[in-house]
Order: sequence, then C-alpha cells, then structure tokens
Amino acid sequence: MSNKFRYRNKEDFNDEHAKAFYPSLTRYARSKLALLLWTRALQKRLTAENVPIITLCLHPGTVDTEGNRRHMRDEVGPVRRSIYKFLAATILLDSSKGATSSTFAASAPIVRAEADKYKGSYLNENGGFNKVPATGKDDALTEEFMGTAEALLKEIDV
Repeated sequence: MSNKFRYRNKEDFNDEHAKAFYPSLTRYARSKLALLLWTRALQKRLTAENVPIITLCLHPGTVDTEGNRRHMRDEVGPVRRSIYKFLAATILLDSSKGATSSTFAASAPIVRAEADKYKGSYLNENGGFNKVPATGKDDALTEEFMGTAEALLKEIDV
C-alpha cells in the first residue's frame, strides 16, 4: 500500500493536512478517494447479495459553486483569489452544469441497461467513465477504509 492517504483510525479521518502545500485541496482529494472506496466496496457487497442497486461515484467537473467562492473569498490570499476569478470566468462550470453527472446517473436508461459496465464506476461531468486511480482499486486500502469507517460509525451508534 503506497498511498499517502490512510484510513487506519479516527486521526487519519480527521487529518487536516495542515503541512500540505494546499491543505483544503488535499482534504478534498482524501474525501474523493474515500467516496470512491466506499462506492466500490458497497457495490461489491450489493452484487454479492444479488441486490439490483447500482452505486456510482460522480465527478461533477470543476464547478463554480457558492462553497468554492466562499473558500476563495475567506481562506486564500489575493494571488489564488485572482487566479480563481480568471478560471471561474473562463473554464469553470456553472452550478446548473455541475448537476449533469448526478442527473445522468439518476436517469439515463443506459446505466440500468448496461448495469455491469456501470456498477461501482466513477463517472465524469458528461456521464463518461473517469479512470479510477490505482489507490481507488487498492483492496487493502478499501478494507482498511471500510473497517475503520464501520468501527467509527459503531462508536456513535450509527
């Protein structure tokens, strides 16, 4: 397991990555990996139990959301803020376009028609397939994540 992200305990889940070059982006990457691991593990369990549910992990694209704007306004310096404003005006998707992957996942007939192709997959903003990084396919990391997540949820009676 060569991944820099681990999920061994509560401290790993709560790591703020304060020493990272861009802590909030590193936290975001960790959370996206967790979602991918969860999606694939849940799909594996559902398939093993012959439950006809399709789990999907979605990447909406780079969206100019209120959360991003608030982050840029409150938490970064003027240089990054200027870069963000330029990107928002030129390449970022507006919020309505950011909903495309969710809408596709929930309503596209092809997802059900080609269920085996879509089960546990990682879709991009156009409903196409994103490449799953090696860490997202790491069985040992998935087991570590699921075991710790389930233990933490049990601690709080969920």
